[in-house]
Amino acid sequence: MKAKYIKKLRKKIEKYHPFVIHTAIYLFGDPYSEEEEPIIYALPGDGVDAVRKYCRWYKRKNKKYHPNYSKCLDSTTCNNGYFEAIDLETGFKHYVW
Repeated sequence: MKAKYIKKLRKKIEKYHPFVIHTAIYLFGDPYSEEEEPIIYALPGDGVDAVRKYCRWYKRKNKKYHPNYSKCLDSTTCNNGYFEAIDLETGFKHYVW
């Protein structure tokens, strides 16, 4: 890669925020699972992309899809969702199902 492309990538990566993903034990919302969830780096304000990255990580780790995984993930406005993505820099919570 040329230096100018690497410089652009570094600028793009600086804008990424860390997210923590929690998964629900039951159909919607609390209680969340107690397993240690990984920190996923995604674009700011993009909780859905963070959940997609989490599902890819889960598939690589466990050799199967997440039980709540669906190919079209939608964010919801209330705390009813299979996944909760918390932005660690702003504290904003995204609920995705």
